[in-house]
Amino acid sequence: MSIKQYNPQGLRNDAHFQFHTAFRDLVAKRSPQALKIAPLWGSYLTHYALEDEALKKIIKSDLTRQIQEADAAALPVQLSA
Repeated sequence: MSIKQYNPQGLRNDAHFQFHTAFRDLVAKRSPQALKIAPLWGSYLTHYALEDEALKKIIKSDLTRQIQEADAAALPVQLSA
């Protein structure tokens, strides 16, 4: 397994997390020992979990509630043919 190209600056939050989820799943199939990354794997999983938690907090922000309330209060748009 090898990563041919990776530019983390070009990824948004969800895409970045999706990349790491795919990486985590690939490592689980092969095993950290077989890939010779076992000493770092525990730390990687800790940081993966922290990023997961941070993204969940972003989704549940106060602004989300305000946006949902504003959407609910808005009148439906009438389109003319």
